[in-house]
Amino acid sequence: MITLNALPINITRFPDGTSQVWNLDDSYLKTDTAYVGWKFENEGEVMQLAQLAALLNENGVMTYLDIDFLPYARQDKEIANDATFALRPFAAILNMMRWDVVTIWDPHSAVALELIERSVAKYRTKEAVSVFAVTRSDVMCFPDAGAREKYLPMFRALPVVTASKVRDAATGHLVTGEIAGEPVTGKRVLIIDDICDGGATFIGLAAKLREAGASDVCLFVSHGLFSRGVKALTDSGISRVFVPQGEVFP
Repeated sequence: MITLNALPINITRFPDGTSQVWNLDDSYLKTDTAYVGWKFENEGEVMQLAQLAALLNENGVMTYLDIDFLPYARQDKEIANDATFALRPFAAILNMMRWDVVTIWDPHSAVALELIERSVAKYRTKEAVSVFAVTRSDVMCFPDAGAREKYLPMFRALPVVTASKVRDAATGHLVTGEIAGEPVTGKRVLIIDDICDGGATFIGLAAKLREAGASDVCLFVSHGLFSRGVKALTDSGISRVFVPQGEVFP
């Protein structure tokens, strides 16, 4: 979904399968600045963003793009035939739109900020701290070293533990290894990360935390895709699941 100054934009869909952003209220094109919000739903929105940016740029409007969930964020490898590299061509397309400022909420890695011009990151720190309090958690858990590097500066005042990831020799999949940091025996633990898709990482991590003696395990993610549903998480020993908008129920 794309919004302009908090209102949905007008999109016309033509019989040939194409679409166009047009017939905007003239006030949008006569103002100094425009605030575009994007909550990714499908790849066709990339073309619609380009059309909106073209209209605004043509009229000399300063453009601010706010991206709630950055598509292709996990596909950040170097371009190769055997690598997930889609973030790189996507960033090139976004840069061609000439946004003046691009705000990305909790990008998966710093690669996105390096590739997307004039981009800044914002994080759901306030919401995470609120969930930490609501769940009466004692310890915050980072699923891997990458999450620790990203989130630790925001939560230095809280007790933390960090899990490692190791490759299962039998399957080749990454699984949760050792958990380092504060003891979790008898403690309530809140796992924090950016994206929950199928949730296998968090299911394995919750099991490890329970084995280490955690009395309760909850999860907070900035972007909940939940492709296997929330029930898969709660059935695995994660008692409560949260996104920035609040608690998510099976």
